Amino acid sequence: MESEFDVKDIIVIDNGADTVKIGISGEDKPRIIIDSIGGEPKLGVNDEATNQKPQCLFGQQLQQAKIEKKFELEEKFPIQNGKIVDFDAIRDLYTYALEKLLQVNEISSCNLLIIDSPLNPKNYKHKLAEILFDDMKVNSVLFQNSSSLSLFSTGETTGLVVESGHSLTTCIPVFEGFAIPHAFQHSYLAGQKMTEILKEELKIPAGQLDDNVFKDIKERMCYVARDYYVDVNGPTLLSLEEKSYELPDGSILEINNSQRYKPTEIIFNPSIIGDDSMSIPEMMIDTLHRCDVEFQEELYRNIVLCGGSSLFKGFLPRIEKELLNEVTNTINRKDINFVQNTHRGYSAWIGGSMLGSLSTFQNLAITKNEYEENPESKMSIIHKKTF
Repeated sequence: MESEFDVKDIIVIDNGADTVKIGISGEDKPRIIIDSIGGEPKLGVNDEATNQKPQCLFGQQLQQAKIEKKFELEEKFPIQNGKIVDFDAIRDLYTYALEKLLQVNEISSCNLLIIDSPLNPKNYKHKLAEILFDDMKVNSVLFQNSSSLSLFSTGETTGLVVESGHSLTTCIPVFEGFAIPHAFQHSYLAGQKMTEILKEELKIPAGQLDDNVFKDIKERMCYVARDYYVDVNGPTLLSLEEKSYELPDGSILEINNSQRYKPTEIIFNPSIIGDDSMSIPEMMIDTLHRCDVEFQEELYRNIVLCGGSSLFKGFLPRIEKELLNEVTNTINRKDINFVQNTHRGYSAWIGGSMLGSLSTFQNLAITKNEYEENPESKMSIIHKKTF
């Protein structure tokens, strides 16, 4: 049974475009995984007259509002491509999750570790700090990027982190806990685009299935091909049960090779959908070449694969095959090591849980007093304590 929330606990929040993962430092998994998509009641005449902005609803509150149909809802996507784009909605999501789901009595007592994309600029954190300190009145905040924490979850502080999630795939080198900005590579081909490709391949009429059903089909039925054209055009070796999916109405959907392999193939061969993005192996090679030569060998020895889209069967063998084909003349194959933990779907959160449980957290975090001490130095303290 989970322990009650204690004001001394560090609350770890991993911002994702699909879900936000929230829990307590020192624990081995998030307590709460909540959809990032919210619903905001559309303004009525009275609201417009008073300039009162309605609260954005999430989780069970949103589901209940959809059932009751008391008002129209406008869908909100506060996190897109790894970045928070609607700070008011994020404030509502955090408040709902902390008060209603985590059952925090006073948000002002909270110490937070916020995980976000390493692609976000520091001025973005300034805006988020305003929400956390000025609006929510939290006690302290530490901002950390997902790549450094995913690596930290493996017990290492130097390595190459390949993370493919809902809307973003990144390849980021980390040296002694610090992400190396000039070598970052990223692509917007990730889980969300895979789901779109699956929809196209299945040719099911629009509106007939909920998006969550398509997502479940993708996660349960799609594989990464070792050799795409061979696997797509060859005979299937799966049993009828393995290639069949039961829809909510009880009917059976049989998945063919193209439907199984094409959605995941886009991150290895973007040209099959007419996209000119780099593939994951190309991003890895480019990132490695942007790093100092003496540093490259250490990165090759610790390549961490993580994110929800790394969970597909065949993901690791395909990356191994393609990377080894590219580096045969530059590094000994024995020196290349991949790390793919069972918790890789939420490895950044695990890394945050580990970091938050260390005694050094209080030294790293920005406290409310530091933030409020001098209004003119707010940005400088965020820059100083953001890595």
